[in-house]
Amino acid sequence: HREECHICCMSFTMQNEEIDENPSDRDVGVFLPDADLIEWHAKMKAKMPRVFPEDDKVFGNDDGQHPYGTKLLAHFDDDIDKPMNCTVLGSRWKKDNVGSLYPGIESTFADNREPMYVILINGGLSQFGLMDAHIGEEGGWRVVGWKPQVNDRLDALANAHQNNVQGAHSGGRDNFSDSDPDESDERLDFYTSVHQNN
Repeated sequence: HREECHICCMSFTMQNEEIDENPSDRDVGVFLPDADLIEWHAKMKAKMPRVFPEDDKVFGNDDGQHPYGTKLLAHFDDDIDKPMNCTVLGSRWKKDNVGSLYPGIESTFADNREPMYVILINGGLSQFGLMDAHIGEEGGWRVVGWKPQVNDRLDALANAHQNNVQGAHSGGRDNFSDSDPDESDERLDFYTSVHQNN
């Protein structure tokens, strides 16, 4: 059992442990270090070379993780009439419990964990595999925009955890709490155009 989020009372290490199956308020605005994801991905290449070939990249053609406020779009069952929209709020590890459910069965994931994006979808918190948002035009989730403010409650949580949101790459957010609206619009245009051209 995990206690509710208390503003700025938890260490970076605690916030990025794979404690619970599902994301919670404490995961909002917190990003895994890019270096940890690259290291995990290198282990996956060694573990499953047919699935993760040598030239595979954890972030695909992107510079790094999608920043807080990135808007993503996918289509359910690849049906263009079934769009799904979500907003990136952070990233976290999800522990693979296959070994506890099926004794003797080894996890397919390196270190028995998988990186996930924490997202806002249909008004609630959820998550999906981080690499699913970095596979380009082949499918999965694609970037359709970026807005530094999501909503008052989530922005307050993200600001409380802002010392932990440095996983965002240079193409996206800075410290959104200090963003000038005009500058935010300019960065949104730039960020969206970069990803549309990838």
